[in-house]
Parts: sequence; structure tokens; C-alpha cells
Amino acid sequence: MSCQVCGSRNAKPTILDLTYEFEGNTTTIQGVSGDACDDCGEFLISRTDTRRVSDERFRFRNGYLPTD
Repeated sequence: MSCQVCGSRNAKPTILDLTYEFEGNTTTIQGVSGDACDDCGEFLISRTDTRRVSDERFRFRNGYLPTD
């Protein structure tokens, strides 16, 4: 699979826990699927998880999710 950032052919399907920080507080969004590039280190969130990550970040910024 090709990396959409650097063009390398070393991007692999991966599931990660993403840490998000906002105004000095952090939270972890668990089990996010996407493609991780071994060459540039970029992680591109899958289409299926993009909405979930966006929603969880919104809820965290607005005080609806606990901090770590």
C-alpha cells in the first residue's frame, strides 16, 4: 500500500490508540484503524474511523469525555 503523504510503498494497515491534547488535558481514543507509513511515520486514519475520531475529539473539547 502506498503512503498518501510521502508516496512510499511501505504503508501498512494498523490499529493504534491516539492521544489527543487540548488546553493542557489529554485523552486517548482507542482502537483507531488506519495506515501507518514505516518511512515517514505518518498515520492516516481510515474512512471508517474518521467520523468516530472527530466526534470523540469534539466531545472531549467540550467536556463530555474524561481526561487521562
